[in-house]
Amino acid sequence: MPHPPLYQAAGMRPADIDVAQLHDAYSHLVLAQLEDFELCEAGEAAAFVRDGQTGPSGRMPVNLNGGLLFEGYVHCLNNVLEAVRQLRGDGTT
Repeated sequence: MPHPPLYQAAGMRPADIDVAQLHDAYSHLVLAQLEDFELCEAGEAAAFVRDGQTGPSGRMPVNLNGGLLFEGYVHCLNNVLEAVRQLRGDGTT
């Protein structure tokens, strides 16, 4: 596991995550993070995205607010705001 201390400290595992707000200043970063955080299998990120698994009804919705590439790059604050909304249950669907 690339980030065992992260998951161990949080008392979680990748399967516990149901939405991801990833830093997407560059498109390829999303693919790398999906694999690095074990949100999909290593080497499968492109197919995972292509198959719609990161869409709103996919297995791992990603950047439901459109991410930095859509909303504009405000030092990731838009992604933090959407993450808070998701945790409260009133985020973008």
